[in-house]
Amino acid sequence: MVAQSIRAGIMEVTIVCKRTNHLNHSEIVYKGRYIEQRMRGNPHFPDAGPLLDDLHARTDALAAANVACWGGGKLVTARRNFCRLELENQFNVLVGHVHTVSGGQPAVAATSGFPLRKPAKRIGKLPAPQRLSAKRTLHSGQVLLGWKRMPGAREFFVYMNPDGPSNREAWKHVGRTKASKFLVVDLEPGKIVWFQVCAVNAAGWGPMSVPVSWITR
Repeated sequence: MVAQSIRAGIMEVTIVCKRTNHLNHSEIVYKGRYIEQRMRGNPHFPDAGPLLDDLHARTDALAAANVACWGGGKLVTARRNFCRLELENQFNVLVGHVHTVSGGQPAVAATSGFPLRKPAKRIGKLPAPQRLSAKRTLHSGQVLLGWKRMPGAREFFVYMNPDGPSNREAWKHVGRTKASKFLVVDLEPGKIVWFQVCAVNAAGWGPMSVPVSWITR
């Protein structure tokens, strides 16, 4: 669940999460007891009583199912899996309750016992890719472009210009990649060409890199 607050024009995100995927069946029972202990009587969550009653019942059910599984058997194992699913669903309900009541205040949400992810600032538009370079390959008609890695970039768009940067109308899109490199193929030998790259993320398209030239072979 996500709680958002606006401060000085920057959106910050606090995420309350249950984080149970790594827990075995006994550990998730312990987590149920722990969450109930932290929230029962907690003044920040005065209306959580009925939800905690359901949590208590489902934690007890999984604890009993764990004991029943000691002797093995498909039916008791299926029962345990069902009880775990029920308990995890109750965690989801409580996470939603904590999210709503805390109003995105980390100090309040943390008293519930549920873990919080660190607040993260939404990434704005990326700058232009840096250190764009062109390298020879073992094959003619090809050039390997590379640039500095850019955390937060979803993908990069690569452009080529056979006339030179002064002719802005001559830039042509030649490919896209999620890596910080791109192999351009099928180039006509003996020509000078220019390349540019721009990065894209959730905020949109960033500016173009400084062009780099290459003599094809």
